[in-house]
Amino acid sequence: MEFFLKDMSEAKYNIFPLEGSIAIASAIKASASNIFLAWGNGYNSQFVSVIGNLLVVSPQDTIVLSNTSQVDDVVAKSSDGAITYVRGVDYEVDEVNGIFTRLPTGAIPELATLKLSYITVPYVPSTSTETLVNEIGRRQVSEISYLTPDANGSVIMASGSRFSKTNTPSRFLYFNTVFDNLDGIDTDGVGETITEYGLFIGVTRQPSVPAGKYYISPSEVLDSGRILAYSTVKPIIRQNITSPAIQIVIPF
Repeated sequence: MEFFLKDMSEAKYNIFPLEGSIAIASAIKASASNIFLAWGNGYNSQFVSVIGNLLVVSPQDTIVLSNTSQVDDVVAKSSDGAITYVRGVDYEVDEVNGIFTRLPTGAIPELATLKLSYITVPYVPSTSTETLVNEIGRRQVSEISYLTPDANGSVIMASGSRFSKTNTPSRFLYFNTVFDNLDGIDTDGVGETITEYGLFIGVTRQPSVPAGKYYISPSEVLDSGRILAYSTVKPIIRQNITSPAIQIVIPF
């Protein structure tokens, strides 16, 4: 999924000196008990499934799937449906900009008519987002670690960037949130349909919330804090047999 940094121009463009960036990252890491990942079901009606749409590859080897939304779960077949092409071998997809690209070394013929299926995902710019559209609940982040860029690292982002965890303070922070029921108090939104996430710092619970309660409802939040990152995702039904883990890497 693609997360959009919120009010973090210094992070996006790296205008701070390295020492200042590391200091900011270290201060945020030190406040781990007040950092939460929220999820909600806003924009649910804007997710559209497109099945078997016949589209023609342009002379530039591209197809615009959507001008207004991100796309996900792209499946490309020949026009008669007999051949299913392979992403990364026959084609690639820019999910954020909704563009399908034929790979010249793959099996898709030039100017081919393809049968394409995909989901459109609403694009929400960071500048317009202060809160979730419809928050269901939020969980205290399970882990915050420093990262260092590493071509062979085990932390792999959707963009292909790789990192390794390190104990040495750096400008890269890794946030891992596991939605589970370790505190035995709640069910972490079981049965809800999830379509949006937001990472918040400076969150405080209502005084009445039991100590050690990691997952809290909106009514249990005293101060929602400041949102650092936001994303919409294709609808996911929260089931009690899974413990979803959301991983975010933010540069400061």
